[in-house]
Amino acid sequence: MSLQLRPLMDSSPVISSSQPKCYLLTNRQQYRNCYITLVDEAKPIAAIEYQDAYFSFFKTVADRARADQLVAKLLTKGNSLVMVEIPRGVSLWIYEPEAQPLLRQPKRGRQPASSVPIPVLSFQGNHQPCQIQVPDLDKPLTGLVYANQYYSLLRVVRDMGQAQSLAQRLITRGNQALITESSYGYSVWVWEPDAKVID
Repeated sequence: MSLQLRPLMDSSPVISSSQPKCYLLTNRQQYRNCYITLVDEAKPIAAIEYQDAYFSFFKTVADRARADQLVAKLLTKGNSLVMVEIPRGVSLWIYEPEAQPLLRQPKRGRQPASSVPIPVLSFQGNHQPCQIQVPDLDKPLTGLVYANQYYSLLRVVRDMGQAQSLAQRLITRGNQALITESSYGYSVWVWEPDAKVID
């Protein structure tokens, strides 16, 4: 069986009712780590978000040939999934159609997400750059520490409006985000609750 492995430039939707797919992700910036809740799970579980869909962790495999076999089997059973390249092999994540993102920041009343204030820190603000490690990656990430919380760099943009729009989308999806301003533009950072700083 040939794998339905889709490159990132494929513009077709991740989830198709007629054909399960597997997307290969090679860059940390192409997806977002998160936690989700499922009907049959008592506790939130680790997941990734890709193209507005949620995928729960299935397995990490050191051998690519073995990973391809597992992907083929999962596709045959009708599962869509993503394959994430990591230094120690590949990790497989299965699409969860009933998943609900775990809100990391409680909402107050019925305040819409668009009104949630986004911290904007100046170049000399009360934050420190650092390198952080997250559980699903072997390579460190560019990070910063602010208010005793660790954030990873998501994207650098030139326009403040673009930065605010991107950060607001993260907040709408249940994340925490902040923006830093520098001579290079505006950097959008996403909260990493399980991150550890690398000395």
